[in-house]
Amino acid sequence: MSRPLRFISKLQDRRVLVLGGTSGIGFAVAEAALEHGAQVIVSSSNEDKVSNAIERLRKVACPLEPNHSASGGARVTGTTCNVGDPATLNANLKALLEFATTSRTQLLDHVVYTVGDDIVVATYRESTVEDLQSRQFVRLTAPAILGGLLPDYVNKAPTSSYTLTSSTTAVKPPPLLTSYTAQTVAVQGLARGLAVELKPIRVNAIEMGLTPTEMHEPWPQEMRDFVFSKYREATLTGSLGDVGDAAEPYLFCMKNAYITGTSIVSDGGNSLV
Repeated sequence: MSRPLRFISKLQDRRVLVLGGTSGIGFAVAEAALEHGAQVIVSSSNEDKVSNAIERLRKVACPLEPNHSASGGARVTGTTCNVGDPATLNANLKALLEFATTSRTQLLDHVVYTVGDDIVVATYRESTVEDLQSRQFVRLTAPAILGGLLPDYVNKAPTSSYTLTSSTTAVKPPPLLTSYTAQTVAVQGLARGLAVELKPIRVNAIEMGLTPTEMHEPWPQEMRDFVFSKYREATLTGSLGDVGDAAEPYLFCMKNAYITGTSIVSDGGNSLV
C-alpha cells in the first residue's frame, strides 16, 4: 500500500477563490491550486478574460488524479466581478461570494486577492484628494471590504486563509510612486488587522517584486527595457520575477495553517540592495 501524499494533498478538494485569477500572478495561483487538486473559482471584470482563463485552466493536469489526467475542467469555474466602482463594490463582491459558495452551501477554504490597476506615476504635489482616493480603491479599499464579508462565506478554521497582494515598494519606495507606496504599506497593515479580526481564518500579504505580466504589455518597449534592466541590476539574483515563482508564496500561505498576520517577500533580494 502506497504512502499517502501528505504535503501535496493539502489543497486537494479545497475551494479556492482567486480574484484577478484570469491573468498574470492570479492566473498562476489558480493554475498551481488546480495542480494541487483544489476546486478553483476565478474572477475578473472582463467576461472574455474569464472565459479564456477557464478554457486554459481546464487543461491543467493534477498528479493526484489517476494517470495525472487533465481534470481541471471539472474543478474550475469563474464569473465576472468589477471591484473598481464604489457604487457597486459591495453588491458585486456579495454576488461573487454567493456564486463561489453556491449560495453558501459550499463554503470557501481560501481566498486570494491579486487584482491591480494601472500604477500612476506622479508626485503628491500634482495629486488631488480625488486622485489619491481613486488610486487606492482597487488595491486597498476593495480587499478591505471583501475581508469584512468573508466570515459568512469562508470555513472558520485555521486551515482557511485570505491572502492579499502588496509590493516591495513598501520597504523600498521608488521616486514618483509615493501614493502607490502608501497603498502597499497599508495592505500589509490591513493583513495584520484582518488576521486579528477574522481569526481563526488566517490573513497574510505577499510583498511582490517586479514580475512582468500582461499588465506591462502596453508599456512602450523602450520603457520596459529600461525599467526591467534597472530592476535586474538592483536584485541579488540578477533577474526579474516569474509568475510561476510568484505563485509559490500564495500556495505557502494557503497550505501552512500556522502562519497569519505576516508578509512574505518575493523580490530577488531587491529590498536588500
